[in-house]
Amino acid sequence: MKTTIRLALGLILVTSLFGGCTKYYLTKMKDQGTIKSTQLQFLKVQNYYVYSKVTHQFWLCDDQGDTLTCSRSCDEGTDLECPKASGGFGGVSTNTR
Repeated sequence: MKTTIRLALGLILVTSLFGGCTKYYLTKMKDQGTIKSTQLQFLKVQNYYVYSKVTHQFWLCDDQGDTLTCSRSCDEGTDLECPKASGGFGGVSTNTR
């Protein structure tokens, strides 16, 4: 019985540390005009039980009439790293210089 309780408490602790929610906030939308291109800036906020991470993402979108085809300008698949900040009980750190 004690082993089952310990296992359950350990599982709850692990899921609370690594589980979280992600929200996206659109901070800027700029139409490039004659190029038929749109620039989007998002804040990706990932909240966890012990800490949180915020990533400032930049997207470039091609206007194709009724749809936008977007690609990320930094991070995944690019040579540029998006600005990031992370915080916990001890403070906040960032890669922005």
